[in-house]
Amino acid sequence: KNYEKDQREWMLPASMVADCGTLRPENALALQKFLKNKNLTLKKLKEKIHKIDLFLVFFDNKLEKAFEIILPIKTFSEFTHLKKYTEPVEKEIQKIEKEYEKNKEKISNINFFYFEPNFSIKSITSTRISFKYPNESFIFATKEKSAKNKIRLSGRNQSGNTNMIQIIKAGIVGLENASAGGHPRASGGFIQSKDLEKFKQNLRNFLKK
Repeated sequence: KNYEKDQREWMLPASMVADCGTLRPENALALQKFLKNKNLTLKKLKEKIHKIDLFLVFFDNKLEKAFEIILPIKTFSEFTHLKKYTEPVEKEIQKIEKEYEKNKEKISNINFFYFEPNFSIKSITSTRISFKYPNESFIFATKEKSAKNKIRLSGRNQSGNTNMIQIIKAGIVGLENASAGGHPRASGGFIQSKDLEKFKQNLRNFLKK
């Protein structure tokens, strides 16, 4: 029972950090109280949550297998033996981050980057890069694994000075079977692979107005 209580106690803080919920002042205060009680820094908590993210990404759609491995773990210190799963994912993220710096495309004030990762790391990578440059705006595009003829889009702007949902919606105007949603700082959408250049041209037309 104590173990189950401890698990529940960690769930809310972990969820707040993973979903950037600490940007809300009331959540930040609750998290500070939790960290003080656990004698833990926010940096250390983020590192632990990141390890869990990498582990889950490794197994992707085989989460039952991941659950079997992680279930016996009772403390974060025991996560060290999971390196064989987390390290390959982290190495690919670092590789994609380097490719971004080399291959990003400027569309007005938007940093556009298309990449084809082996792991499902679009969300983690886009978040890491956008927090590294919080005042810049980004659109990340990757081929959708479940539908090879589709491209998944992610818009990011951590400062809130650009409405990314508006940008992505402008990009899909006139495109068949395209969609967009989200909120100003983080939005997403889908387009057909054949419409990638049309999407980029739509962005150019919209952003030069």
